[in-house]
Amino acid sequence: ASQQPPPALEPMRVYLDRSRELQAAKPIVAHYLRVFAMNIALQLRSRLRPADLVYVSSLMDSLEQERTQLEAQRAAKHPQETIREFAIDLSNRARSADKPEVSIPNPSQRWTIVDAPKVAQAY
Repeated sequence: ASQQPPPALEPMRVYLDRSRELQAAKPIVAHYLRVFAMNIALQLRSRLRPADLVYVSSLMDSLEQERTQLEAQRAAKHPQETIREFAIDLSNRARSADKPEVSIPNPSQRWTIVDAPKVAQAY
């Protein structure tokens, strides 16, 4: 599922993009992002065409392979704890990126949407 999702699955694209950015440095976080994207796909299931389901099936297969490869990391911490630690680290990196006016990141702030994803490149 390395290709881009079909148009019907557009809502999951941003999570897959961030997952690809983090794959090398934070594979467990990248995996959880793809799991979240899969949940979105399952919620959209009633609107999907058979061709879209091929993409979903491919993603599901790759998630199963990752799950076995990452079993030790998955067993070490609860997913919420893993994501929370990553989010705190990412927030700290963002604060250090010379944006003092952003004390609490919020989706309504332009910086959060445009520049914050670039912080992931620090990994």
